[in-house]
Amino acid sequence: MDFARPSAQTSIHVQYAPRTLSQCDMQHLRQLAAAGDPAAANALGDRYFHGNKGVKKNRREAVHWFRKAAHAGNAKGAFNLAFAYNFGEGISQNIPKAVYWWRQSAKDSHRH
Repeated sequence: MDFARPSAQTSIHVQYAPRTLSQCDMQHLRQLAAAGDPAAANALGDRYFHGNKGVKKNRREAVHWFRKAAHAGNAKGAFNLAFAYNFGEGISQNIPKAVYWWRQSAKDSHRH
């Protein structure tokens, strides 16, 4: 799936503001993220990172979803990926990659 080009299935996301993605059940959130919705991918990564909403903490899985969100131009996903690289959370610590993704996060947040 081309994550940078969400499919028609993600049009349902229009009904949800990013803050309400945190209220979606896991099944719906996974569907949105799998369909290419970068905000949903970041929200799913957040659930795995923190181990909340009944999800077992899994930092590697969180990084997987943060990376998908970041590569699709999601500023929060890029920030979260940078954080993971900076502190070695779910991925090997890599300061240059952390700096790169923080810069991407800043660029992405100014595009919207």
